[in-house]
Amino acid sequence: MTKERSIQSQVKSLVVAECPNYATMGPFGMNNYCFIREKSNHGVCVFFSELEAPRCGYFEQSVLLLNKDLKAVFSGELLNQEIRKERKRRIRKKCERPGCPETFLAKSNAQRFCPRCQKAVSNEKTKIRMANHRKKPNGVSLVTV
Repeated sequence: MTKERSIQSQVKSLVVAECPNYATMGPFGMNNYCFIREKSNHGVCVFFSELEAPRCGYFEQSVLLLNKDLKAVFSGELLNQEIRKERKRRIRKKCERPGCPETFLAKSNAQRFCPRCQKAVSNEKTKIRMANHRKKPNGVSLVTV
């Protein structure tokens, strides 16, 4: 940790000093109690819980405005977290449909076909499934030619 206090410790200090919903000792001896979070999060303030990226709407809209410098840093950090979530690792794959040379970015590791072929493959599977469904149990088709 640097000489400057971390953003998290600055936020905690601001919560303790300025947030009207925060109580050091809540009912039943609970530490770091939040009156807004009574029913959810068991009454513990999100900034004192073990959440990786705590968010509190009341804090961001009311209390954080008291410290302009911290607001700028806090908002920038939230923006960076959202950008990181959007940049999930995508896998580059080659389409498995015969005759399709396309390479695509897969949304998951189970995706096998490019978006163009995905619809065609789905239609083919539906066609086969419905044909099997229409057959009688003894193998004779209901559709006559």
